[in-house]
Amino acid sequence: MTLADKYDMPDVLRGLAQHLQTPSSSIVSQRPVAAYAVAIRVKDRALAVLAARHAVRLGAKNWPEEQELKNIDALAYHHLLTYYFDCGKLAANLFRYNNGYSILIHRKTRNWLPKKPIWESCTYDKDRLVHSKDCILEGEWPAYVAAIAANVEIYPAGATVLDMGISRTVDISEEPPMRACSQCWQTCQDDLARIRAEIARDLDNEFEGVHLVTEFK
Repeated sequence: MTLADKYDMPDVLRGLAQHLQTPSSSIVSQRPVAAYAVAIRVKDRALAVLAARHAVRLGAKNWPEEQELKNIDALAYHHLLTYYFDCGKLAANLFRYNNGYSILIHRKTRNWLPKKPIWESCTYDKDRLVHSKDCILEGEWPAYVAAIAANVEIYPAGATVLDMGISRTVDISEEPPMRACSQCWQTCQDDLARIRAEIARDLDNEFEGVHLVTEFK
């Protein structure tokens, strides 16, 4: 990239932009901010959007000071930042609970999901056969969703959801911790893994509706 920028070779830049969008190229995912700058230079909107999506997943605070940014104006960089913040706000709002309802989690398309999933309200205790007030899953779920909302606002991507266990210390793949009901734990593992996969996919799809402003079409 540096060579093409240094000598200002339009044909080389256009060829580079085309190469960046091929399946064999990993530069967009590894250096998305640099790829975005190249896209702005050659006015390639498809590449700009692709690079922007990869860039927001890193979190703006982790964006490196790429040399290629020196060749685009401040307005183009502002558009990238705006896109990042728009994706983050959308993601966080989709996860926030309102009167026990989350837009992303409680979608009508999830007809397999019980109205009150077991991980939201444990109702089993093997000794007393009554609601277990100490079950860690019930206590962790609201905090877990809140943690997801906070994290996807900083790292707007479905992968952020997949990277998070039920809490910072408890993952669904582990054996039941001391305060979890054994029945509750066994019942929820498959469903919780499924809901995480689905909301991660749906979240990425939601970003398709976020508009990246460019000075070209």
